[in-house]
Amino acid sequence: MDEILYTIAKDSEGNFFTALSASKGKIYYCVNCDNILILKKSGRVGPRTKRPHFAHKSLTRNCQPETALHYGFKTLAAEKLNQFLQAGAEFNFYWTCEYCSEVHKGNYIKKLKSVRIEYDLKYCRPDIALLDENDDIFAAVEIVVSHKPNDQALNYYIQNKIILIQINLTSDDDIYKIEQKLSEPHLVKFCLNPKCSVCDNFQQKYIMSIINGKCWKCYNQVKVALMKDGADKFLFGPEKFTPREIAFAKERGVNIDEYISGLTGEQYNANLCRQCRTFIRRFSKLRNYFNYASEENLPIQDFLIRYNCRCCAEKKISEDDDWAQNLKW
Repeated sequence: MDEILYTIAKDSEGNFFTALSASKGKIYYCVNCDNILILKKSGRVGPRTKRPHFAHKSLTRNCQPETALHYGFKTLAAEKLNQFLQAGAEFNFYWTCEYCSEVHKGNYIKKLKSVRIEYDLKYCRPDIALLDENDDIFAAVEIVVSHKPNDQALNYYIQNKIILIQINLTSDDDIYKIEQKLSEPHLVKFCLNPKCSVCDNFQQKYIMSIINGKCWKCYNQVKVALMKDGADKFLFGPEKFTPREIAFAKERGVNIDEYISGLTGEQYNANLCRQCRTFIRRFSKLRNYFNYASEENLPIQDFLIRYNCRCCAEKKISEDDDWAQNLKW
């Protein structure tokens, strides 16, 4: 992290100014310690010039620019959320889900009725609390400069089903990127997929991809089916399809039959060319079709088949050797 400078200040009426929006000759105060700040803005650019910032008129103990950045950002972020709320406009944000690896889209304003700063929950005080129509908190926005939320706060959010939205600040320039940082949070402890009815963990999408390509041996047209997750990661081929999934693929023109390996004698279901009866085996051959389709070199159709709980599956594998053997590719 680069050196953090004071880039936020307030005037005598409490209005906030950034180092770029402030004017020389006016009096500004620190948002953290309330002491007088001096605007440092030369207008020059270059390797030996500092970016616009404020500095204390006199040395102040126990006042850090990180604290001022944190306070200024959360205040301006709360104001930005209120602006969208009052305008009745959508405020979308996007995150890569830590549970399913998909990129999800949310809307801050969908349930929002009020925004509170440092809302007292007895066990913790989120930087910004988002409250619904019943005045209940449904999400906590935490601004992280140097200290992440402690375990007590994290456990409270989990136990009370409060969504944690974490925004990490790494530069004093982040004060100029309020809307951008809100729309691209570093972490959101929530998934849009349904939860498992057994263990209450978020589930993973199983999507069947049917690819139109050419047989690798005779070059006639062939359809192949495989399963991927919601983040477009290859999972498996017909060898792990359920009977209903095999029937689903066959109804859409995919030829699936039992393949017997000449090397190992292993038997499993695989995609089959109708013309030359060549099998498109799992692993490399099937992955090649998937990679070409992912690069938009082959037509592909996707169908959401089901949701799968990875947590229950992993537990089952560890406890049941026979079941684990059935899952081997």
